[in-house]
Amino acid sequence: MKFSSRISALCAYFLIALAAGCEGNRPDARVLVIALAVFPGEAAHYRSFVSDFERREHVHVEIVAQSYDDILRALRAEASAEHGRIDLAELDLAMLGEARASVRPVDQIVGASQRALFPDNAWQAATAAGHLYFIPHRLMWQAMIYNRLEVP
Repeated sequence: MKFSSRISALCAYFLIALAAGCEGNRPDARVLVIALAVFPGEAAHYRSFVSDFERREHVHVEIVAQSYDDILRALRAEASAEHGRIDLAELDLAMLGEARASVRPVDQIVGASQRALFPDNAWQAATAAGHLYFIPHRLMWQAMIYNRLEVP
C-alpha cells in the first residue's frame, strides 16, 4: 500500500472517530493532527497527498514531523495532561507496548471491512487486554543501516 493510501486510510479512521464522538477536547474538531516519523522536508511533500482528502472531507490536516521517540514522549505528555492535539500517531512496532497506556482503544471505529485489510497477526499485535489500541498501516518496513559518525 502506498503512503498516500495509508494516510487516506488513517484519515478516514479519524473521521469515523469524529462521527462516533471520540474527539471532543478541541474547539475546532475539523482539524486532524497526525504525528509521523518523517523528516520535515518529507512532511512538506506528504502535504500534497492530503490536499485531496482535505478538500473532499472538509478537514484541515496538520502533519507534525517527529522521531518515534518524540512522538511517544508527546503521547505520554498529552495522556498525563488528559488532553492534547495529536489525533493519529505513527509508532514503531517495538514501541506499541510502551505507548499503550497513552492511547485510547479504537474498537468502536474499526469494523470487519477494515479488519479484512490486514491478517489476524497484525491485529493481534495491535490488541491488548481484549481491546484494539493500534491500527496497522503496513506489513513490512525497509531499513538503511549507516554509521552515524561517518554519515551525519
